Amino acid sequence: ILSVNRALDYTVDPHVFYLSLIVSDGKYNSTFTINVSITNVIHPPIPIQSIYNVTINEKMPRGTSVVQVSFASLTGNELTYSLSDSTYFMVNASTGLIMTNRVFDYEVDSKLYVFTVFASDLKNSPVLTGIATIIVTLLPINDERPIMNITLISGRVYYQQTPPITFADVIVQHLDIFPIYYATVHIENAANMAAETLSISLPANFKVAYNVSTNLLTIVGAATAFQYSAFLSNVTYYNGADRLEMPLERSIVFSVCDQLPPSLATLTNDTVAALTGGSVLSSSLSSADVSILISSCPEFTRGSLTLPLVRVNHRPVITAPIAVFKSILEDIPDTQNLGQPVVDVFGPAISDVDVFDPKGIAISSASGSGVWQMSQNKVQRSVNSQWVSTVTLSVSPLGVAVFNRYPSSVINLTSAMLQLANGSMVDITTDLISGSSFSVPDLGIANASLLLTDVLWLQVTV
Repeated sequence: ILSVNRALDYTVDPHVFYLSLIVSDGKYNSTFTINVSITNVIHPPIPIQSIYNVTINEKMPRGTSVVQVSFASLTGNELTYSLSDSTYFMVNASTGLIMTNRVFDYEVDSKLYVFTVFASDLKNSPVLTGIATIIVTLLPINDERPIMNITLISGRVYYQQTPPITFADVIVQHLDIFPIYYATVHIENAANMAAETLSISLPANFKVAYNVSTNLLTIVGAATAFQYSAFLSNVTYYNGADRLEMPLERSIVFSVCDQLPPSLATLTNDTVAALTGGSVLSSSLSSADVSILISSCPEFTRGSLTLPLVRVNHRPVITAPIAVFKSILEDIPDTQNLGQPVVDVFGPAISDVDVFDPKGIAISSASGSGVWQMSQNKVQRSVNSQWVSTVTLSVSPLGVAVFNRYPSSVINLTSAMLQLANGSMVDITTDLISGSSFSVPDLGIANASLLLTDVLWLQVTV
């Protein structure tokens, strides 16, 4: 068997080899001449890689370099490059550099592109062409801010001294595939910072902090926009103050961030775990990490609402015997009837579970009719102070009535109860609001009183 001991190259080796073949039987020899002709076999260009896997980011400008392909030309001729489809990508025909042919949008365009690149030796006849496969994966960039819509839950108000309430319907939307990394909720106009609280219950892999000095709630953890919608809709508001201070509404601002801080190394490892979807050791969030996160977000998406607050006025109670009123004389100038503060008469005998200022006046009478009056400016009766007539009452010997709103001539009355000397109660709210007279069965008490509590001054006309 005649064989070659190396690969032959038509462009370098002789095209014909003349060989002499000697055959011997050990005694006699015979010589034969063999001519071996080399046939030129033309090979197409050979790709350095048969498959190219590459990635590109969306929103890159047209003409952005994607990949440089390389082919070996066995003929030594220059190669010309082309693509099977030039809709999305183009190639430099001389160099083989593949580039984008459009600006890609991850939310709209396909995420994967597969096409063929051809390297052709046009100087050879027939034309020799090598091929390689290009696979391009489109990657997103975080270029869309989240969208947030916040509305107050229908009819929701916070009543004084009631448990925490949820108050917001929050919808967070995000066109990008990136998660929401953290959020804040802030009471912008808290009147009593130490008493006002925002709180939330979160899954185990989230961290949370509430700063009572700034009324800022911070939530940290990678989650979808849908999940953050549910989280933020479950934030509760609570006010532990004995008295709700003005203004009787709270402006509450919600913010979300969909971008990680430039350097996670500045944060604690546990906070980094929450941001990257790992397991956290503790749900508490340090104030230092809160400061870094808030200052690091290039652009928060914000929304706000107004939560109404309602004061609750509880009925006052008489807890001790009432002192004797100072006598007020008739038929003398009003300036000499100075009256006395109600607090001097009733003082600790009045108990009110909330801190609403008691309102009202008091009168002592055994029988007959009296015109009840009070000083709007809460000063002792003088020439310059103005008495305001509230309601004319037909009084028999009375017990004691207590309420903590002015009669309707000054401020809307909420409730008024007449407590008789025998301990029974009579509701006189409607009578006082309407300004009509009312009477109580004569109980034979010679020195009964009607009490409308406040530090005001007494005036009686008979």
